Amino acid sequence: MNVPKHSFISWLVMRKKLLTKDRTLKMKITEDSDCILCVGNTESIEHLFFECTYSRLCLDEVLKWLGMNIQNMEVMGIWRRMTRIAKGRIGRSFTKALLAAFIYHI
Repeated sequence: MNVPKHSFISWLVMRKKLLTKDRTLKMKITEDSDCILCVGNTESIEHLFFECTYSRLCLDEVLKWLGMNIQNMEVMGIWRRMTRIAKGRIGRSFTKALLAAFIYHI
């Protein structure tokens, strides 16, 4: 059910290899590390997808739409919990595709 580019970006995020501003700052590619969505916090993988106010609101809406109540917000934790809560093989596939699309679009 996944779009290949959604899967690839999610794979990078789960392996903590996505080039966020904190990583590009360490590589001396950029000079600032501020999150572009909330300005003021350092843009890291954990912040960008699960701590940033904008992405957190989006994720909360997705979880509410799915009828899931998940408190642990970290990359691997949320992936496991969402797929465990989903019912059936198609439900798990849909949940994985939805989370991959969420990560890609953020």
